[in-house]
Amino acid sequence: MSTLTDMTSPDLKTRRIILEVSGLTAGYFGKPVVQNLHLAIREGEFIGLVGHNGSGKSTVLLGIAGLTWGSADKIVLLDQNIGTLPAHKRIRAGLGLLLQRDGLFSDLSIEANLLLAGVESNESTTFLQSGELAEILRSILKRLSEHAGSLSGGERRLLSLALILAKKPAVLLADEPTLGLSEGLENAVMEFLRSYASAANRAVLVVSHKLNQVQEMCDRAYVIEQGVIQCEFCPGRSGRSLEETLRKSI
Repeated sequence: MSTLTDMTSPDLKTRRIILEVSGLTAGYFGKPVVQNLHLAIREGEFIGLVGHNGSGKSTVLLGIAGLTWGSADKIVLLDQNIGTLPAHKRIRAGLGLLLQRDGLFSDLSIEANLLLAGVESNESTTFLQSGELAEILRSILKRLSEHAGSLSGGERRLLSLALILAKKPAVLLADEPTLGLSEGLENAVMEFLRSYASAANRAVLVVSHKLNQVQEMCDRAYVIEQGVIQCEFCPGRSGRSLEETLRKSI
């Protein structure tokens, strides 16, 4: 990573780094998928992580969260080294993780899912003041007695995101947050996450295969291939599109 150009925009460079990952190696059953990875996220940044299928994107998030085999020289969140902590303590320290597969229990009621997440029904919508996302969440919360499995894929995705953000994590790791959503809702979710990242002591790292959305909405993006970050992309400063950058990284 030290050989890569720092693509952080000038207005963000003065902000402190709130998540720094150094020397992350992560994989499955003792076999590394990601090796010696370094990244840094500053307060207020909305950052993309892009790569081809199998490049290691999801493994990066799982490794940072402590949910897969691996190790790191350090993972510093809000000045605390959480790299040796178990996953649940990393969450308590201010890390949020939205998995590609939602974390709801289909056979339990929506209310039971909220209780297991330690979230009151009113808490799950407080971060959304208005708009289409807020209306959908409110409609979901009118069905507390129904099984979570009765929700559509998009509704499950939004509820999963709501349960995580109700805890107001300092850094949200979001794996394909728009999966299963309509195009209109995709844009609404990405706009909301960008807004969430802009608050004090917050940032978002989002994995997405929607390259146009990442290019339009993210401050910058890391491009990963074969478990190694190849380069950084910054809209308007990289000299080519994100799609071209990804293609040349192979």
